[in-house]
Amino acid sequence: MNLIIDFYKFYSARKISIMLLLIFISINQIKSQPRFVESGKKYSNVKMHLSNYKFIKARNLILTNDSTLNYENSVSGSKEFVLIKNVKFISEKRGSYALEYGLVGAGIGILSVLSTQGQNADVDVNWAPFYLGFAAGAGLIGTLIGACIPKWQRLQFKDKGETFNFKFTPNIKKKYVGLGLAVNF
Repeated sequence: MNLIIDFYKFYSARKISIMLLLIFISINQIKSQPRFVESGKKYSNVKMHLSNYKFIKARNLILTNDSTLNYENSVSGSKEFVLIKNVKFISEKRGSYALEYGLVGAGIGILSVLSTQGQNADVDVNWAPFYLGFAAGAGLIGTLIGACIPKWQRLQFKDKGETFNFKFTPNIKKKYVGLGLAVNF
């Protein structure tokens, strides 16, 4: 019991929040690597964001060749196609946020008991049922909220690129000029 209170006093809320923020940022950087639409792969539930700022909810989307997407419209049920040049990006449904929100809820429950325990350090109480109860209750509420929020993964199209790229970069302050040529195979 004293170990938890001493830990809480040693690490201020500011230090803990900075550490959590850094962990959150690093996890987001790892998860934010781009995913690309693969030719021939079927995507079951997607939203296509078009160039004219509209979107289409679609099922069974397939990239059939380098320029055409075949899909079934979720609203009308008809089979349609669209050219890639008319699509900005695609969002694929990848489940829900039930796990993440459940963990956050459980963490909030534990922190609420921890702060109460820190304020009532002189009271001789078995805190384990409070930790378990608040973690389970807040975790359940977080899971229910997260289950209602769909998780979308953005898919992009691979750039064809150019055969070669020429680059000229002068830097006047350091008195040098850079010249580059990249050839794609």
